[in-house]
Amino acid sequence: MKHVCKFCIFFAFFAFVFVFAYAQTTLMTFSETMSLVSEIAPDFQNVLDNDFSKFSDTELIEAFITVSSNNDRKDELLAFYEEKAKTFDEALAEQLAQEIFEDNSYEAQYLIADTINQQMHRIFLRRYNKNSFKISDLKDTQSYDCVSASLLYVALLTRHNIPCSAIETSDHVLIKVPLEAKDVFVETTNFYGFDPGSKKEFQSNFGKTTNFTYVAPGRYKLFDDLPMKKLLALVIQNDIFIKTKEKKYVEAANLAYILKILRNDESGKNSYSSVLTNLAGYMSKENNKKGLYEESYKWIQDLPQTQNKRALLNNTYLAAVNAAEKAGNYQLGYDALDLSLNYGVTQQNDEYIRFRLMLTNNSTIKFIDAQKFEDAKKLLFSEMDAGVLSKADLLKLYRSTTVKESNLLYNQKDYKSAIKTTLECLEYTPKDKVLISNLKVYYTKYVEYLKTNASPSEIQAVIKEAQKMFPNEKAFQDLIGEEF
Repeated sequence: MKHVCKFCIFFAFFAFVFVFAYAQTTLMTFSETMSLVSEIAPDFQNVLDNDFSKFSDTELIEAFITVSSNNDRKDELLAFYEEKAKTFDEALAEQLAQEIFEDNSYEAQYLIADTINQQMHRIFLRRYNKNSFKISDLKDTQSYDCVSASLLYVALLTRHNIPCSAIETSDHVLIKVPLEAKDVFVETTNFYGFDPGSKKEFQSNFGKTTNFTYVAPGRYKLFDDLPMKKLLALVIQNDIFIKTKEKKYVEAANLAYILKILRNDESGKNSYSSVLTNLAGYMSKENNKKGLYEESYKWIQDLPQTQNKRALLNNTYLAAVNAAEKAGNYQLGYDALDLSLNYGVTQQNDEYIRFRLMLTNNSTIKFIDAQKFEDAKKLLFSEMDAGVLSKADLLKLYRSTTVKESNLLYNQKDYKSAIKTTLECLEYTPKDKVLISNLKVYYTKYVEYLKTNASPSEIQAVIKEAQKMFPNEKAFQDLIGEEF
């Protein structure tokens, strides 16, 4: 047998815990965090490697300590169990000595298994608490839930060579004791829980103890055999819930990774996926605060295509757009969006399109406000060439840019440029009523302006140009002709 220095074990455990604490307070990269998530401590590896086809009560208790994440108290908790178990053995022997039964008979096995449950409640357990699923809870407060009570009951049955197995329902755990005449189901959360049936004591006591309504075994929709590994896994599953509630997302994800391996089924995979989504949400939020969008994309990349993934991508894009706007540099936003294309996002992604349009819209407005109309048009035509955004959306922005620019030119009495700008836009939006109406005004004012600033031939040329633009509008042709 190999001997390992206890100090080395403690130091390794301390280092492991310290790294997790560091991860919670210091923002780590995706690779660093996932390295922690997929790390398996030696004691957990021992549980994973054990098929639990055969085990002693002490081996099960050691595994219980591990899945409770109580390895820093391993010696203390083992000593607690052994001390209590000896007291239990004495009490069990004393109670059975008062009974008369034939060894190895059905009655004997029934009585022993029932008495073990009763003595377990007398010696180990004091009060039910749905959050008391760890072995440390048994020692510190003598509190328990259906999982911890079931594991303890299995250990004590095993100690006395009575075969048993676990049963999983949708929200509960029972223990099955196979006896010669029948299988007996045990509600380990209750002193009267062995083969409760219609026991008056159980019926009146169960609800008071747990605040749950008793459901007979035959009435459960889900009522499956639960291998010992999966019973142990329920401790981890409960711990994941608590860690998540405490926002210890890295620790929760590491436990979920171990749970996935331990259960080796769809339930384990789904739990891991759910917890990883929580971690991704936390990490992407923190990365977004620091402008580390690439790290956020790394977290989002491997998530399943769900509403959560879309929400996280939406939040990262929004953070990037807001940061770019705050910095007054929208190119930063485009760069952040395009960075996501390296991590599984395509240009056809709805969120990508929506935020690219938002950036383009905001950039255009900024250029318009700064009267940088050529920059706005250059951006819009560049986006048209890229072919990602809807041409109709881009033309709306081009039209808005043109209206703002041409109105400014009009107010500056640069009617010729106002006409030129409007005509350029009408090549793309030939039926736009606002542009057409504005163009008529610009021509009219331009002719009026030219009366005192140009030769008759120049004026006539503009009139002909205007009339040619609107050949079927006699009222306009007459109006502009009158100007001359």
